[in-house]
Amino acid sequence: MKRGITVTLLMVELARRAAPLRWALVSLSLASSHAADPAPAKPNILWIVMDDVGVELPCHGEKSIQTPNIDRLVREGTRFERAFLTSSVCSPSRSVMITGMYQTTIGAHHHRSGRGTEKIQLPAGVEPVPAILQRAGYHTSNGDYPAKGKRVGKTDYNFEWDPGIYDEGIRTPFIVRDPGIPRGAVRGDLIEHIDMAATTLAWAGLPVPPWMQGRDLFARDYKPRDAVFAARDRCGETVDRIRSVRTERFKYIRNFHPRRPLLQPNDYKDSKPFLPVLRDLHAQGKLSPLQEEIRFRPPVPPRNSTRCGPTR
Repeated sequence: MKRGITVTLLMVELARRAAPLRWALVSLSLASSHAADPAPAKPNILWIVMDDVGVELPCHGEKSIQTPNIDRLVREGTRFERAFLTSSVCSPSRSVMITGMYQTTIGAHHHRSGRGTEKIQLPAGVEPVPAILQRAGYHTSNGDYPAKGKRVGKTDYNFEWDPGIYDEGIRTPFIVRDPGIPRGAVRGDLIEHIDMAATTLAWAGLPVPPWMQGRDLFARDYKPRDAVFAARDRCGETVDRIRSVRTERFKYIRNFHPRRPLLQPNDYKDSKPFLPVLRDLHAQGKLSPLQEEIRFRPPVPPRNSTRCGPTR
């Protein structure tokens, strides 16, 4: 699946201590607790989400940067080696994360849709995870780091809510830290960020609703996935439609618009400074073959744009 304009770094920290979440470092919040404190009836649960970051991190083999706080989470928690997003675009992936439902199931697959007069409502019975937690007595909030006054963190959901593949495009770091799970462990099962919702409810001692499509990653009866699925659809005014499925050995990508370049014209992206530079280099014949393919590929005959083969 083509690389999206936004890749979300998804990390979950589940702190079972009564001490408050005390401090933040760099661009990642890091929960801290006193080891001697007794475990409360309800654990504190913190999601740490970072935009525009893939697996180019030291814990995944990257050598050119240092991320000491992420490395600490890895040492003290469990890292999922093969975690994937269900979309490489920000608003559909957030809609999935907050509901535990595939964006194509709840009609939230088009980027930033439902912003005009026609609104998108969640299907009957489906609700965001914070609403479920609040009924169970939790205080929920959506913070923004660094703190920006009273500003709420990003709520880029493609549905109405109460204010109260290419693997590089969908593969994401996923790290969980809690005293009750293995430290420094690495799991190789295929997971999706859709599993954050179900795992969160389970750790809060709440039943996972039958409509929720995510899975509790630490359930006693947990069954690993045979495959992970992803989709990319309209981004703003730019029409797109791609579907993908990935298993342990193979990945299949279906591009429904093979006549269009991979990086289509888009008002949001075209305002970025690098686009005029690309156009100038294209006119001068200085782009590499890959750069030409991504941005300026000429139309090709209709076909299924698929790539299938062993993956490591």
